[in-house]
Amino acid sequence: MAKRLSELLQAIGIKTESDILIEGITDRYQEVKKNWLYFAIKGEHVDGYEFRHAVLNQGGIIVSDHQEDTEGYFHPCIRIAFAFCVHAFYDYPCKKMKCIGITGTNGKSSVATLIRQILKKMNIECMQIGTEGITLFDETTYTGNTTPNILTCVRHLDKALKNDVVWVVMECSSSAIEQHRTEGIELDVAILTNLSQDHLDFHGTLENYYQAKFQIFAMLKKNGIGIMNYDCTVARGWIPYLKHQIFTYGNKPANFSISNIQCFKDHTEFSLNDRKCSTKLLSEMNVYNITASVLACFALDLSYDKILSVIEQLEPVEGRYEVIKKTPFTVIVDYAHTASAFESLLEFFSKVKQKRLIVVFGCGGQREKQKRSLMGEIACKYADEIIITSDNSRDEDINQILSDIKTGCDGRENLIIDRVKAIKMALEMGQANDIIIIAGRGNEDFQIIKGKRLSFKDRDVIMKCLAGEE
Repeated sequence: MAKRLSELLQAIGIKTESDILIEGITDRYQEVKKNWLYFAIKGEHVDGYEFRHAVLNQGGIIVSDHQEDTEGYFHPCIRIAFAFCVHAFYDYPCKKMKCIGITGTNGKSSVATLIRQILKKMNIECMQIGTEGITLFDETTYTGNTTPNILTCVRHLDKALKNDVVWVVMECSSSAIEQHRTEGIELDVAILTNLSQDHLDFHGTLENYYQAKFQIFAMLKKNGIGIMNYDCTVARGWIPYLKHQIFTYGNKPANFSISNIQCFKDHTEFSLNDRKCSTKLLSEMNVYNITASVLACFALDLSYDKILSVIEQLEPVEGRYEVIKKTPFTVIVDYAHTASAFESLLEFFSKVKQKRLIVVFGCGGQREKQKRSLMGEIACKYADEIIITSDNSRDEDINQILSDIKTGCDGRENLIIDRVKAIKMALEMGQANDIIIIAGRGNEDFQIIKGKRLSFKDRDVIMKCLAGEE
């Protein structure tokens, strides 16, 4: 694949008479080869412009936001320019695909995974981009972000197309939207699952956070369809201002009304527009996730009856309300790390428990300190036994994080810094018919402590503890 420099730069409003054939495009100086186009972008830790000499020595061509640079090309909005040049270089793959984007405080990964499951049941291959990485043909590439940068996204879209895969479902985080990591991506369907407090460390205010989320509807193609949780009052208030067709789901008068939800310990029953449905997935939250997934497939012209027929076959999403052990006590792993998701999780299991509810959780470092005491308060509201432990402390003192959580507790809490020991303690507490919840990490296979990425997976630790190996 190669493109004329003049053609690429024209896509971002730069005129040049150079007809150099560009062999590649990147913002990573290590990738640059002769006749590659390099965008010098300033990141959180490194300024790409610092590597301009290395790029020039490799025969690369530079675009930067440094107007005084006479050795390259200038663009004032370098991140946006990079995104549109990437799309141009790869011939705008989104335009040739059925693209579904999902945003919201909670449920993005579950909805994306459920959509992919539904499509697989209907013999349709779909690429999934999200928290767990990028999955195509059941092979997953870990990317490090819920929404990877635009270059990674578009390269994988191009790869999918070359393998005759035209369906893609992707999580669109609010920070990715703000940082232009989704710039130029065009969606056939945009889903907003819900809105509650999150990422205020990045956005500053709830208003900024909500604004970022609603930008997903600006990513819709001309005939694209928006899907929105009607029970989210903030989201509902935006409907009159959106120019695309919107499908709503939730309580009446939503277009697709959910009713008669009955939650059991091992399954959930509900009605969708008076059609009775049953699922292995647990909780009311997953009923909403399933409904959003159903509507996304329906919006893209798949048979509604066929979609509904596979609901009963859907498997629980790994790390989301995932049952690791059923008897004599039940052990659940869940990703809940926002206050709203944490409360939904504990509230559900407090209703179906037969005896005690035991919870192990923590909070991430260098993120939203204001939610820590609230998480402690929620734990004490619903759980009988509380163990507070480490999560991704990053470069923050773990003791300080635990102390902040403790301020919301009532004195019943146990503080165990070592997450392995905390999990082991919870399992040793377990008695017949207890429910033990290990929250906050879900299916993630690492922890970040003191700047180091350490191998760690809650499910693996649980299994080792149960086998007596820890």
